[in-house]
Amino acid sequence: MRAFASRPNTLVTSNHKKIGKQWKPCISKRLTESELPSSNGFLVVEANGGLNQQRISICDAIAVARILNATLVTPTFHLNSVWRDSSKFGDIFDEDHFIESLRKHVRVVKQLPEDVFLRFGYNISTIPNMRTKAFSPPSYYLQQVLPKMLELGAVRIAPFSNRLAHSVPSDVQKLRCLANYEALRFSESIRILADNMVGRMIKRSSLTGGKYVSVHLRFEEDMVAF
Repeated sequence: MRAFASRPNTLVTSNHKKIGKQWKPCISKRLTESELPSSNGFLVVEANGGLNQQRISICDAIAVARILNATLVTPTFHLNSVWRDSSKFGDIFDEDHFIESLRKHVRVVKQLPEDVFLRFGYNISTIPNMRTKAFSPPSYYLQQVLPKMLELGAVRIAPFSNRLAHSVPSDVQKLRCLANYEALRFSESIRILADNMVGRMIKRSSLTGGKYVSVHLRFEEDMVAF
């Protein structure tokens, strides 16, 4: 597969014309980097919902792993009964980049180690599901989830959409931002396709100086069904 195009990525290069300033990342200061202590166990989550909800779930999973000092297994995606999309994490996102970008802050692995997987009969569904309430605060994870993780070595939370409160300590929020804006990068095949589509739209918008409007009509199969 050919390398991703080297020209500036129009998808992420935005300017606020009203004030004449370029958008800035939400992380104004570098996250504190220190040697990670020994992991308390493995966190397995299932990201459900559409792509945006899944993305938020992944960022929350990183934050929860940090709170618990846990090793996160790259999230699985809920197999939606409407879309029936069996895509894995690595099909949509650059998994190696994700792990490398977060390695100084949170341990992330692609799968459970053999000994841990064996302990649960090579079946993810046998790992106890904590069924966490929506928008649970960090204190809930420390008081309710951590003891079970220390006891069993691994816990599962499914579904995981909106399972962490919006209000969290600043260092945890910065980690959410790091995951969303730096660690989560689409797979190379998707980036190439998107770059080609953007280039085509710019080329065909010559009368407006390359400017174009993209509209998401939200006519999705599950919505139209109702």
